[in-house]
Amino acid sequence: MQSQIENYSRLVYNSHKPKNLNLTSKSMKRSFSQTWLQSMYRLCCIFLLLLCHFSVAADLLQTPENANTPFKIAVLQQHDRAALVEHAQATVNYLNTVFTDIRFTMQVDNAQNIIQQAAEFDFMFVSPSVAVQLEKDYQGQALATLRHWIDRQAQHQISNVLFTHAKRDDIQSLQDVRGKLLALVDQHSFSGWLLSQYQLQNYMDLAEVHLRPQDSALSLAQKVAQDLVDVGSLPSGVLEQLAQQGQIKLDEFKILAPKQGSLPLLHSGNLYPEWAWIASPRVSQAMLDNVAISLLTMARKDDYGWAIPANYQPVHKVLQSLRYPPYENFGKITFDELFKQHANWFYFGLAAFFAVLIASLNFTYLYHKISKVQANLEAELKERLRTEEALQAAIEQAELSNRSKSQFLANMSHELRTPLNAVIGYSEMLQEEAEDLGQTNYLPDLKKIHGAGKHLLALINDILDLSKIEAGKMDLYLETFNINDMISDVITTIQPLIDKNHNHLEVHCVDDLGTMHADLTKVRQNLFNLLSNASKFTKNGNVALYITRETTGGNDWVVFRICDSGIGMSPEQQEKIFSAFIQADASTTRQFGGTGLGLAITKKFCEMMGGQIKVESQEGIGSTFMIRLPATVVEEILDDDEIGPRHIYQGHILIVDRDTNLRDNLKRTLVEQGYEVFVATDAKQALKLTYKTHPNFVILDSEIPEGWSILVNFKTNADLQHIPVIVTTEQDHQVRAKSLGAVAYLEKPFEMPALLELLQKHRTHKHWSCLVIEDDINARTALVKLLEHANWFVFEAHSGQMGLRFIRHHRPDLILLDLNLPEMNGFEFIRQLRSKPQWRSIPIIVITARDLSPAEQKRLNTEVESILFKGTYTREQLLDTIDGLVYAVASGSKDVEQGTA
Repeated sequence: MQSQIENYSRLVYNSHKPKNLNLTSKSMKRSFSQTWLQSMYRLCCIFLLLLCHFSVAADLLQTPENANTPFKIAVLQQHDRAALVEHAQATVNYLNTVFTDIRFTMQVDNAQNIIQQAAEFDFMFVSPSVAVQLEKDYQGQALATLRHWIDRQAQHQISNVLFTHAKRDDIQSLQDVRGKLLALVDQHSFSGWLLSQYQLQNYMDLAEVHLRPQDSALSLAQKVAQDLVDVGSLPSGVLEQLAQQGQIKLDEFKILAPKQGSLPLLHSGNLYPEWAWIASPRVSQAMLDNVAISLLTMARKDDYGWAIPANYQPVHKVLQSLRYPPYENFGKITFDELFKQHANWFYFGLAAFFAVLIASLNFTYLYHKISKVQANLEAELKERLRTEEALQAAIEQAELSNRSKSQFLANMSHELRTPLNAVIGYSEMLQEEAEDLGQTNYLPDLKKIHGAGKHLLALINDILDLSKIEAGKMDLYLETFNINDMISDVITTIQPLIDKNHNHLEVHCVDDLGTMHADLTKVRQNLFNLLSNASKFTKNGNVALYITRETTGGNDWVVFRICDSGIGMSPEQQEKIFSAFIQADASTTRQFGGTGLGLAITKKFCEMMGGQIKVESQEGIGSTFMIRLPATVVEEILDDDEIGPRHIYQGHILIVDRDTNLRDNLKRTLVEQGYEVFVATDAKQALKLTYKTHPNFVILDSEIPEGWSILVNFKTNADLQHIPVIVTTEQDHQVRAKSLGAVAYLEKPFEMPALLELLQKHRTHKHWSCLVIEDDINARTALVKLLEHANWFVFEAHSGQMGLRFIRHHRPDLILLDLNLPEMNGFEFIRQLRSKPQWRSIPIIVITARDLSPAEQKRLNTEVESILFKGTYTREQLLDTIDGLVYAVASGSKDVEQGTA
């Protein structure tokens, strides 16, 4: 039974969803046949609700607390609405018959008393405006909306109706109500007055309307018909009821601003829900559900009934607009509202105050305690620094030993391969001679010698590859090849090994995998290594090769998967199989042989080509290796022919001209010559860009508005008068341009070579460029701002690799370098930079916080111009150091002082 209540609550009982209102409005527009079908559907629904209701009521009657608690119902009494009270009493009587062991009592009262005593009532039957106030201030919840019948059509929406006598030609619209006498039944009625006030406020000041309250709706309508009142205001539906009762004739009246809607009623404004049956939050959810079901299944009483609760948000909107309770302070900022909105901040500030107070009381104690600990920390720090220096020296020694080992292995491998090739060749020759001479008894021994030689040669080749990789001497030979052809070659080569252990090889791929740009030899060797391992560790089983292409992140990848049904591996074995000279375990080595180099080399080759290798395995079931390689491998190589500046930076130029074509041509030509170009179209924009960019030249069209005033500003302003200005014009103003301070004058149309010649002629100084390589954004920003303020053109890089890529396209005049960089440290950056003849002359200033060893200090003194330690130099010292380098370069001196500052 509880599930029935929950289902009803989710599907039917919801007082704040406007879709119920929309569905009701749409249903009233249907034809008679549609209405008949809908009625049958509703009868079925009502029958189901009755079954649910009586079942739930039976459960509720078994609850002791509900059986002993009377429920109080408040009913709003308004003038001339006695019928509503009668309907409320009928509803209460109905509830008492449904819930036989529960008592419902009714109390009729005015709006003020009901609102003040809302906490004492369980349910309330009130008008829309009071329902909104109960909902906002007391968390009231609408269970049902009043439904009444007009012209045999069900209706649970109302509106206001503003009407006048049909023969009043002077009142045709709402604007004509100004200065007229407006009569209303109740000044506090929502539909009678508040909606009229809401409707009229868009047209006039309400002080321009004369108001007169009336005793009843019939009296008001009669006075309008007799022209004793100009305009009347009533709830929608009242005029129809009076007409049905024969007390008035509708054709005697004219409705102002009628709205075309789904209501069968006369109305002037928007549509709003009828009266609401409101539940107090103190009522249990089970009781709410049962009362709601009872109301919705109640039979029609006279002209009234109950409907699913409508959306009361439009009522909120009206009361907010009129600032009527409970929104009398709507839009105003009060202390209570501020406290409610910012109570958390108030409590946070109070807590912060006490926290600061407590912290200040403990500060002295902590200070003395920290002072004692500081001495111990300083001693420990010195010891750790000594340990770190020793560890760094040990790391460098280990790296040197590793490189020496790799170099030794490479050299030794080369020395061993020559005699080993001879042994293999002679063993093959001896086999042929033994066969020719019929001495077959020697063949087994000769084959063993040949096999051992081949095995040893393969081992030496693996050692050579691994040593070259570790020594950084392994190169990629990239070429474009057909993937299907490569797979066929690998299968042909590996097939004897597959057959040796009686395995079955399956290849799964499409007929046309396309091409791949990579190192063919290394890709083929990787596949051979994995297929060889699969065939070696599998007997009488299956080995499968899957090849697919996929696109991830906009890049094309080729994926190889090698699956076998062999012995498999444990998780511990999988963690170490890609290490050199290591197999899964010692027993595997004894049983299957091998050196453990194949997978290590395969992993290195995959990484060199920008790919990766993964393994998934389970003991006793098999293993799956996956190689994922880019379809187009790109090798990062700094070729000599790609190094060097693409253009020499010449400085900033500001173009001030309205001619779009001329501006574009000028900009294109000047950018090709190495200038950075800014464009302005008027005087205001030109001055703004000048202060922002500090241009080396200004090309000014004097024909723009205030064009000559720009030139005057330049030559009378101490901050701008040093900037050369070239004036262009379509008229002969050469004398005027010269007199106002222009360095040159060009009459349109002019030739580009003439402009470039003037730029070279009037260049006042070189605009130096600097590349700042620093990974810390705050330190980098500070250096950039300092150099830009000194009229340097500054470029930024957050890593050494990014700096090298930049220098390939633009050669700076100076480099400021931090040593502690990600991916590539400063020492490696200097090494790669100085290895290229085109870059060896670029001055470098090292700015570091690192404590340099004597060896590092000596190494840097031969490679850089100056070393500055962070925190030990001032801005002036940095600029002096930079200026000294600039002077040395500009003067052509080769004896640039090297050392520390």
